[in-house]
Amino acid sequence: MQELSLDHAHKYVLQALDEIRNLEDGVMLGESDNLDTRKMTSGYIIEAVLKSHKDAPSQLLDGVSKESDFEIDIKEDHSVEIKMLKDSARLVSLKASDSPYVVVDYATEESPIGRMQNNIYVRGEFDDPRLIVKKNWKSDRKPEYIYYSLSPTRESKSFALEYIPYPEVKDDAVLISDKMEYAVLSLLVSMVLDSLSLHDKATLYKNKYQEYLLLAR
Repeated sequence: MQELSLDHAHKYVLQALDEIRNLEDGVMLGESDNLDTRKMTSGYIIEAVLKSHKDAPSQLLDGVSKESDFEIDIKEDHSVEIKMLKDSARLVSLKASDSPYVVVDYATEESPIGRMQNNIYVRGEFDDPRLIVKKNWKSDRKPEYIYYSLSPTRESKSFALEYIPYPEVKDDAVLISDKMEYAVLSLLVSMVLDSLSLHDKATLYKNKYQEYLLLAR
């Protein structure tokens, strides 16, 4: 992951506003001196990082991988409860040591796939695993999952888990995935333009954002 500074994000917002101002002769934006663009940038940056990383396909994401950031509880039926110990925006990937497959998607408990896991004959197995996110967590921002399932052998099992930390501004910067800068900045500009009631212009930047994510799929 990399740091995206508020200064860099603010400059990107200013550049977008300048382009619009030049195209529209400044009529739509009014007096630029009245716009606290720095405050807008800092006000929307967390939302932009959070939404973009939740929307992005897994191949655009690189996260954090530390065994101390989560705990596992292996059940007698070979399912595994996984609890995040750190604030998490999204799980990027999960791989059990007994499976050749990396899981990058998960379903909710109430979904058809989630309900299927209650049936031992059709639920996920080590060679075709499923990951379910629980509906209720003990702590907000610390998701809990159930993995179906490990092989029935008695060998010790381990997990490699990668996740996106919940975004926070620290030292005037926020952590983002390396390939997500364009998406984050495009969405940020869209949010700022929406707040200025420039909805048509905001849609243009939202389309850039969605196009970038779509082309990566």
